[in-house]
Amino acid sequence: MVRPASRSEIGRWAMSLPQSIIIGTLLAGDRLSCCDEGVVWDEDGKIIGAATIAPNGEMMSGEPTIVALYVISSRRREGIGCELMKAAIDRCVERGFGRVRVDVLSTGARKTIAKLSAEQRALLRVVDMGSILDLFPG
Repeated sequence: MVRPASRSEIGRWAMSLPQSIIIGTLLAGDRLSCCDEGVVWDEDGKIIGAATIAPNGEMMSGEPTIVALYVISSRRREGIGCELMKAAIDRCVERGFGRVRVDVLSTGARKTIAKLSAEQRALLRVVDMGSILDLFPG
């Protein structure tokens, strides 16, 4: 089930995962410190995936941003990422953000966004950064 989570909870979860370039890129350092909360997919107290929200954007750009979307590799292609993205968008709407930036770094994220409804996609400003994360396992 999807539920809200604090930045610190998401950070603790990320540290418990096998470390990889993808985890370091999406869920650590500056990319996590700019976030104040997110949503997680929780199954019986175990987090399976997360989406993080930076109300002031990365590097304080002032542009609300869904910074990271990550699902553990063994649970991908089950629709969890799509549900997390929908919940993150809903949370941004609840917080009064008009449009929300999403930087796309993988083909998986691109496919997830394509599965959203037209109304949900209209709330996003999608910035395609290429598929750099496709080059790394994890």
